[in-house]
Amino acid sequence: MGRAHATAAWREVARLPRHPCPTCHHASLVRYGGEEDVECQTPWCQSVFEWGRYAIWVRRITAERPDA
Repeated sequence: MGRAHATAAWREVARLPRHPCPTCHHASLVRYGGEEDVECQTPWCQSVFEWGRYAIWVRRITAERPDA
C-alpha cells in the first residue's frame, strides 16, 4: 500500500503532527485524501486507525493534557 501512495503523488496528505501515534508514540500520523483511516508513517509501526478511533484518542489526550 505504501508504494501505491508513493506513486500517487497527486493525493492530498493531511499530516496530523499534534498528537502522537497511540502505538509507537511518534508524531507521524497522516490521513490521505479520500481515505477514512489514519496511518502511522513510522516504518516499523505502520499502524492504521479508523477515523472514529483516532478522534477518541485525541479526546482522551486532550482531556489528560489540556495544553496538547
